[in-house]
Amino acid sequence: MRVDIKTPLTYILKVIKKYLPIFVVGVIGGIFAFLVISVFDVNDSVNVPSPSLSTTPLPSDSWQNIVSNESLSSVTIQSFLDSKLLRQASGIVLSVDGLIMTTADTVASGGYFQVLVDDKILRATVVARDYTKNLAILKVGAEDLNVADLDEITNLTSGQEFIITGKFVSLSKTVVFSQKALINYVLDKDIVLDTVYNSILNGAKVVDENGRMAGMAYARGGKIHMINSKLINEFLSSQLNKK
Repeated sequence: MRVDIKTPLTYILKVIKKYLPIFVVGVIGGIFAFLVISVFDVNDSVNVPSPSLSTTPLPSDSWQNIVSNESLSSVTIQSFLDSKLLRQASGIVLSVDGLIMTTADTVASGGYFQVLVDDKILRATVVARDYTKNLAILKVGAEDLNVADLDEITNLTSGQEFIITGKFVSLSKTVVFSQKALINYVLDKDIVLDTVYNSILNGAKVVDENGRMAGMAYARGGKIHMINSKLINEFLSSQLNKK
């Protein structure tokens, strides 16, 4: 029996001839698509900016000098309840004889408190506390403390850059901390800062690029807020006038 091999070969050649253009177009299209995607990937990686809190940062030594100066009138406050450390925050020295301002959130009701000034641990008593304003004044026995300047800055607007600085205790030592912040928005009774949330910022100073203290920070509801220095001055004055 004789087999004609030309028949299947002819059929294969016809199929190749018919579908070859489609195959070639598909290959070229795939290569083109790959090149286009590659270009867009490169552009994306170049054009996406890295997140930053400050678009025009000041020289680092400027901020370091501010933090160093402000640390002289900053203290650490510890709140104890049932012989256990309940809260820790910063405080601001208001008088040479030991008036200290901090947040009312820091001062636990029914607890006892101590203030760490450099290498000294001083027992503190509550002089005044206002949970609505979130302010509290403590008193320690002292005679020669460095006093903070409360600058009443009235032109606070969104986007202004500040540094939050204070003190906390780490491994039995007082440590100075600082963190950059921008004003997110300003309301009549609330100023919210755009910065990394951390409860250790309670009672810390909020200072501008000129070393002026704009207010005091506190953490609440997942945001960092600021109490304006003007409100702190008013609260201090009202308490002193009661005496």
